[in-house]
Amino acid sequence: MQGYREPRGLAFGKKEPRTVSRPGLRCNQVRLESPEFSKCIKGLALNFLHSSGLWRKIIISHSHELTMPKAKKTWKEKMVTKPPHHVVLEKDFAGVKSGSKLHISSPQEIADELRKIRSGKTVSLQQLRQKIAQTQACDATCPVSTSIFLRIVAEYAWEEYNERGAPLADLPPFWRVVDPGSPLSKKLSFDPAWIDLQRNLEKDFTNT
Repeated sequence: MQGYREPRGLAFGKKEPRTVSRPGLRCNQVRLESPEFSKCIKGLALNFLHSSGLWRKIIISHSHELTMPKAKKTWKEKMVTKPPHHVVLEKDFAGVKSGSKLHISSPQEIADELRKIRSGKTVSLQQLRQKIAQTQACDATCPVSTSIFLRIVAEYAWEEYNERGAPLADLPPFWRVVDPGSPLSKKLSFDPAWIDLQRNLEKDFTNT
């Protein structure tokens, strides 16, 4: 037909490659199937996030997830620590002389020793440390870690008794060592008067 021109790209059975412009970047043309197109789409997405302010929300949300605090351990979980072991001090530590063989206890070992104390009897923390050191053939038991472990045992026993209803007879009797007027008792999550009550109840029971 006179005056008819075949559309560009259709001659000889060839297809014209689809193209798209990249607004905000450059106005050149890129093929849809080319790597340039992928870069174009990423650029458009970044431009959109930046202009809309969504990128701020995404970053804040992501950083919040990264900084979420871990679940707090229960006192029962804290009862599980490294097994008891010995060290030889290279210098003086917490009143223990250099060269001494120092025993590092554990919450479970402390709990076992507490159960050996008969009902109605009280033992000081220092006496407990001396007894453990003698049993382990050491010069001393670490005063710092022993106090920490004793608190763990006390909080564990209280948690089991107060929250889970465990019988006191099944729990380590920490009240036979923890003095209600000691600095350690003030760190406990419950009233030290409860310790004094248990001591009096045991004395009354053994005297009858």
